[in-house]
Amino acid sequence: MARSTLAVATLSLILLAGCAPQTATVTNNVTVETTTTNTDTDIVAAPADNATAMPDNTVAPPVAAPSLAAYAGKSPYDKVAGKTFTETDPVKAAIAGSGASAEARKWLANTNGPASPIVLQNGKLVMNECQEHNCGDHNWTIAIAPDGTDPEICYHDMKLGPKPQWFVGGKAVDRPAAGDEGCIQSEH
Repeated sequence: MARSTLAVATLSLILLAGCAPQTATVTNNVTVETTTTNTDTDIVAAPADNATAMPDNTVAPPVAAPSLAAYAGKSPYDKVAGKTFTETDPVKAAIAGSGASAEARKWLANTNGPASPIVLQNGKLVMNECQEHNCGDHNWTIAIAPDGTDPEICYHDMKLGPKPQWFVGGKAVDRPAAGDEGCIQSEH
């Protein structure tokens, strides 16, 4: 009788262990199974059945940046995919790498003044903005290809002189003034 009691007790423990909650997740092509009992947690990791494990030094391919073309016709304040035009990575990179002064970059990045809708002009998205109540003397333009390449930035502050400053490829370039109000205004 003692043997059958021992066998039943052993069988009960085995069955209880088998009833412990189990979870399986697949992360980075590795299946992780977790078994929990009252006292221990066992974790087993193995390559997922339906995936090929990647070597540790493999870098995932870059995800293509979304086109900026969705901003055409929108106000610089409008958000596309949760970001305004100047909050997008390509435009932020264009401003940061423009070669413009820190003061100019601050104005370029902050869309809080009067602005025209963003237009597609000569293959580039063009955004014009100015300082409220001072548009003629303080304005700027950002022009960039829809794929986020080939940025051109114009910054005009009459305190710096009557001629606007142009930045292309991270350098200041000499361009004639587009008129008496500084940077080129987009065609509406």
